[in-house]
Amino acid sequence: MCDQIAVNSSVTLAETTLGTVIKCRHHDIGEEINMAVQPDSGGYELILRRETGGTHQPRLVLSFAAIQGRAECVRVEIGAPFAPGEDPTKLGARFAPKRLAPLDASTLRRIRLHTEIKGARKAWLGDLEEFATGYFQGYKISRSIREEARTRIGIAKETAKYDRPGPSHLGKDHFEKVALVYRDAYARGESPTLAVAGHFHVARSTAGRWVSIARNEHRLLPKTHRGKAKVRSTRQR
Repeated sequence: MCDQIAVNSSVTLAETTLGTVIKCRHHDIGEEINMAVQPDSGGYELILRRETGGTHQPRLVLSFAAIQGRAECVRVEIGAPFAPGEDPTKLGARFAPKRLAPLDASTLRRIRLHTEIKGARKAWLGDLEEFATGYFQGYKISRSIREEARTRIGIAKETAKYDRPGPSHLGKDHFEKVALVYRDAYARGESPTLAVAGHFHVARSTAGRWVSIARNEHRLLPKTHRGKAKVRSTRQR
């Protein structure tokens, strides 16, 4: 059911650096889950590659890497797949034998990328938890794949925390990191809130909410006037 395969020439350049890919495929549902083995050369590794899309949306292939302890989407492929064995980097490569639809502006606007990314990560966590039991959809899997899944569950669960709405799942240790990034940016004369957003790869509004929680709930930053950054209190003499 599950086997180890060598990466072939039709795989993208990002994947060819990974060495071996563990691929499991359930033929009844056509779902494909990939986990990558850590390459000897170091660098960011592919930890998840998942195909999504439906009747009214184009096919998407989302590739994820571990960034700041979370699974983040770093590559998106949109559109029709190539036929098996074809090299997508060469002119003349043939697409899969199915009806092709053009990627026009209207089609691209229908893509809910954020929702697709969250859905892929949620499904990944469910798959890893099932792999960790030694079975996948009723089929027994190898010990190596089971152990590999168990090493991934931590990052999958941490990522799932960020995909849930609201800040209640984030502990004080997270906001201590927020305060540290904030202070460092302030000392460099940069925008502290934008620095937090960039460091944690979140929207500026989310970073602003985290800064507010660090300041007002955990007392990790001093009070400040609205719209003005501040990292240390001033005392009247």
